[in-house]
Amino acid sequence: MPGAEGEFPADVARVAIEDYWRFLVAQPERSVVREYRPDLPEGQANLLRWEEKWGRSHPYRGRLF
Repeated sequence: MPGAEGEFPADVARVAIEDYWRFLVAQPERSVVREYRPDLPEGQANLLRWEEKWGRSHPYRGRLF
């Protein structure tokens, strides 16, 4: 909903966020040297970093990866 403002139900927002995340994860890897878990795709490495920081499983673990 480009340019849309206002309130949206949580399920509508969740679907839009998940679609956008799938789009981001599908982008080609950047050609940079990463220090944190270069053995994994960038999205999975970021997920692990989040889990280590917060000390729990990410709510989307298993749903988008």
